[in-house]
Amino acid sequence: MNNTWAESIYATSRQVKSLEECWFYHSIDLPGFGTVHGGWDLRGRIDDYLGYVDVSGKRVLDVGTASGFLTFEMEKKGAQVVSFDADNEYQIQYPRFKRHVTEQDAKQRLQSIRNNLEKMKNSYWLSHRLLNSNAKVVYGDIYRMPEQIGLFDVVLVSQILVHLRDPLGALIQAGEFSSDVLVITEGVFSNDTPLQKLIPCSDNELGRGWWIMSTGLYREALGLMGFEITSLSTNSYDCRTRKRNINVTTIVAKRKKDS
Repeated sequence: MNNTWAESIYATSRQVKSLEECWFYHSIDLPGFGTVHGGWDLRGRIDDYLGYVDVSGKRVLDVGTASGFLTFEMEKKGAQVVSFDADNEYQIQYPRFKRHVTEQDAKQRLQSIRNNLEKMKNSYWLSHRLLNSNAKVVYGDIYRMPEQIGLFDVVLVSQILVHLRDPLGALIQAGEFSSDVLVITEGVFSNDTPLQKLIPCSDNELGRGWWIMSTGLYREALGLMGFEITSLSTNSYDCRTRKRNINVTTIVAKRKKDS
């Protein structure tokens, strides 16, 4: 592979200096700023969240990195991490079902998504600099991640599937980059039947979530992808956005030797 081409897929770092330029998905402790609060606070809970997967010395792909908290925590544990997230606002498709939306409303909605995405990217790069991170970043389409990033020992798909219209398509894509372990952290409902529930309803269609999937669906889908679930655990984490603890399930799946 041409090294110049391989390097070109990685994003150029941003020079971000102030918190006002940022929006943080996760709470994080930053040198010079102290604790910066985000929508979720996973501090001190990283082992639970990763299902106690050992990432030391491993090459790890962090899919849906957001502000990068999990990337930086895995780096502290000795991982070599590549962070992946959306390139632009057109790749972020929140539920929208109404037929009659004015052009101005649509433009304002798109602009809001663009602004939030740019501020979230800024929060990543501010943290990256202050924490002296060596992580590389790829921005792109989650359904078409560039094959040039290569294979990873561990692929982490963290609370991103709920926001996607085609979560199985994204999960299949992520799994193709894992040579060994796939870790999924999501809201999950317990049912052995492969089911997928639509989150929006006619009374409240403008949320940011699309689907919640059953344990049975994950088990069957991962089996079809050549993985076998080795552990499944549910823990409660501080969601500052909703001002309460939320249950999140961690699924650890290992690639079958014949796959």
